[in-house]
Amino acid sequence: MIRRCYDPKALQRNPTYIGCSVCDEWLYASNFKKWYDEQGDVDDLCLDKDLLFENNKIYSPETCVFLTHEMNLQLVKVERSKDRGDCPVGVTYFPSYKYKKYVVHLSMKNKRKTVGYYHTTEEAHQAYIEEKAKYLKTFFPVIDNMNITDEMKLKIKNGFLTFIDGRLQKLNNLYN
Repeated sequence: MIRRCYDPKALQRNPTYIGCSVCDEWLYASNFKKWYDEQGDVDDLCLDKDLLFENNKIYSPETCVFLTHEMNLQLVKVERSKDRGDCPVGVTYFPSYKYKKYVVHLSMKNKRKTVGYYHTTEEAHQAYIEEKAKYLKTFFPVIDNMNITDEMKLKIKNGFLTFIDGRLQKLNNLYN
């Protein structure tokens, strides 16, 4: 966390952390360790600052949760790629397909799942959001079985619900 936010070499390798910081309380390792130990069995989990607040840049007790690696991967913002072009997240232009020119893929458990082929970017993106929401909700039983505090479980579930609602709201704003 400290390295991600403040090490020039780490920032050069991963510029998405430029502008990120650690709260004053956690700059003391003993304070972070105390908080860490109070959360339950989190040794194999990822510290995440992105789930609870969109575009969050601060690591703190109020902004962080512990997630499995698979959960954390679902929050990664996808940069524009050559295949995606100007299409929305999850949608790829597929010009060689005769009628439906947009394909939707979703990464699930290190595998790429094809959701379907669509006539427009709007219907493709809608399908992506709906499929992503369904997949994120499959994490709820996993969260229930994690050996972490009930407070942390609730923060994670609420974070996923807010993440889903935010995506759906953005979709409605884009196409309505």
